[in-house]
Amino acid sequence: MAVGVIYFSTRILGLPLLTMGMLMDSSLRVTGATRYSMVAILSSTALNTVLDPIMIFGLFGFPKMGVAGAALATILSIAYIIPLEYVFLRKINLTPIFGLGNEYIVKMFRVGAPTALERLVFAIGNNAYIARCSEVALAAHQIGIRIESFIYMSGFVFMVAASALVGQRIGFGNVEEVRNIEWEQLR
Repeated sequence: MAVGVIYFSTRILGLPLLTMGMLMDSSLRVTGATRYSMVAILSSTALNTVLDPIMIFGLFGFPKMGVAGAALATILSIAYIIPLEYVFLRKINLTPIFGLGNEYIVKMFRVGAPTALERLVFAIGNNAYIARCSEVALAAHQIGIRIESFIYMSGFVFMVAASALVGQRIGFGNVEEVRNIEWEQLR
């Protein structure tokens, strides 16, 4: 259990960065700038894949940090994505807005709450499972997740593109075109 506590207590420090990165990435995707989103996510995943063994096992002169190193590597790869996506948002003339009106915040929570709840349940379950593992098992799990993310990337790309297109069409009030996008995705 101590291994899971170390990982989770370190990883939770990066939640504000994760939230900011996810908002910025979603902004890129819904505007159709999916190529920028892809570059940011792929490079962040690659960075995490490189940093995990270095920080876990203390390679190249870094101190051996074990489980805390895995969590810190993830936080650093998330921190890396924020300035990168900010530059991408500026390229498409979209700068983050920090003063949204209440009606937008209520809408975002209403739309995002089910997904947030699903991800929360998954994270709690995953961390409960991982907490029972040894340090080596946790490190192997983190490396496996990084490799797996590259494998699923092609399917994920279609899902992200479809989500952006559907979101745009719904925003424009063109629900009929959403059905066309659904059929196009299935082909």
